[in-house]
Amino acid sequence: MRNRLKQWLLTPGQHYFLRALVPLGMELRLYIAHLRGCWRARRHVDAKGLKLNLGCGSNDRPGWVNIDAGPNADFMLDLRRRLPFSDNSAEIIYSEHFFEHLGYPNTACFHLRECHRVLAPGGIVSLGVPHGEKYVRLYLEELASGRTDIEPPGSYAGWARSPMERLNFIFHQAYREDFAEHRFAYDFQTLSKRLDEAGFVDIEQRPFDAALDSSYRKFGSLYLQARKPRLAGNGV
Repeated sequence: MRNRLKQWLLTPGQHYFLRALVPLGMELRLYIAHLRGCWRARRHVDAKGLKLNLGCGSNDRPGWVNIDAGPNADFMLDLRRRLPFSDNSAEIIYSEHFFEHLGYPNTACFHLRECHRVLAPGGIVSLGVPHGEKYVRLYLEELASGRTDIEPPGSYAGWARSPMERLNFIFHQAYREDFAEHRFAYDFQTLSKRLDEAGFVDIEQRPFDAALDSSYRKFGSLYLQARKPRLAGNGV
């Protein structure tokens, strides 16, 4: 029986069956980690003026609540789910190259509504995402001029060599052909519309902020900032 199973697994094509099990395992581990993260987040249940750094990666910062799946985070959360923070408890929510990892439109819009709920009146949400429009323009320039310098080659997967392959990699970030990390590519029009629908005001594209953003992401990023309206009688 064992030999038959081993022979079946080694048959060409069967690895796709095993790959199908990987997302299930990832989801289970993430769910368990999320439950632990919610438990640890209880210490912030009565907090005010929180600074939330969502999907922090290596860009964790002192004085913030850093949330991610990696070792630099204060704790891990599944950010597709409800944020375990009280209404009106944060003064700023920041994320850099995280939002594009959320499914679009339902999960992404739910996340923006959660950010709106958690922010105090007048609080700021600041998002950095890959600049979809910029990469489309550079793709067209490459076709017209023969350029091959959108970004240093090391920022792409090895298979991304032609202009169209590089554009697809930026939009999907698929280091493996069967798993895309990016779920949607944004421009200002699309992201600002979704922020407006979530209840934000004063939506604007902001410049790169060296005190906040990662320098290596300056080239290809779109940064937006928006505000939760203040309470009635205190201005919009």
